[in-house]
Amino acid sequence: MLVLLGMLLAPLPIARADRSARQRSRPTSQRDVGTIAAARRAGLRPPVLAWPHEGGAAIEVEGIGDIRTHGPLNPVPIASVAKIMTAYITLRQYPLEPGQSGFVLTVTKADVAEERKRVSEDQSVIAVKAGERLTERQALLALMLPSANNLAAMLAVHDAGSVSAFVRRMNAQARALRMTSTTYTDPSGFESTTVSTPADQVMLAEAAMRIPAFAAIVDRRAASLPVVGPVVNYNGLVGREGYVGVKTGSDSAAGGCLVFAKRITVDGHRRLIIGAVLGQRKGEIIQAAIVSARRLGNSAAQVLRAPLSVGPFSRRGLKRPAPAPIRPAL
Repeated sequence: MLVLLGMLLAPLPIARADRSARQRSRPTSQRDVGTIAAARRAGLRPPVLAWPHEGGAAIEVEGIGDIRTHGPLNPVPIASVAKIMTAYITLRQYPLEPGQSGFVLTVTKADVAEERKRVSEDQSVIAVKAGERLTERQALLALMLPSANNLAAMLAVHDAGSVSAFVRRMNAQARALRMTSTTYTDPSGFESTTVSTPADQVMLAEAAMRIPAFAAIVDRRAASLPVVGPVVNYNGLVGREGYVGVKTGSDSAAGGCLVFAKRITVDGHRRLIIGAVLGQRKGEIIQAAIVSARRLGNSAAQVLRAPLSVGPFSRRGLKRPAPAPIRPAL
């Protein structure tokens, strides 16, 4: 029997993803207390979520219950996690079927100069060459695996004509997804004014993972690009223990961040766990985010698989609206 994430023995109040509900933490009911007490009398120790010791986090199982959150609820810098939205908008505007390469970006001299400028600012980039041709799929691989800020800008200009127009689309899409605590000011997340919350990013990742091309790209451990050659995915969880994406982020303002997805099978049903950890700073920050995300994701899997025999914990699923179509920026 499934033990739903909606009824964990968590010490902190947990809120829904929408801002209007954040002041209404769901209390433990008398039925919950009685069931938990019965479990303890029976000698059972239900597993609990392994929340990070710092920063904020959120997690859900797609189609089961609400998003669960831990830590600060205020918007914080998210670094390259912002690229999830850049990829999401690109693939909604220019869908990729299996085997398709999509549109082609031709690198200009201005793109090369922009890359060199970003290198001087210690940004995450991939090397490009004037005249180089990158397909949509290759550009998205560069964006999501080695986290190329210069490709985020190139995709933005291709889609909307300018970076500023694309940023307006990013914010419009965030509103359509009810990401009420998110503000984008650039397509790569390099600017510390691009802020969000773990719950908002879980909502976005859930929507993005429903796009097969997105899910396939973020599930790659490595790729090969025309000029730079082999590149690896900064998300070291991919390919291990059922982890299938989605995006890392790190800088001094954001700390270590990781939005993750993990597939498991419970009672013959395939489930997708989606979570986010932000603001991890203990040690090397990307590794800190990976460690915290793995602990949280694996504990969620244990919760779902726990054979708690004293009675089911059930909740109504949170229904979210379908994403609104992207309209041209005004």
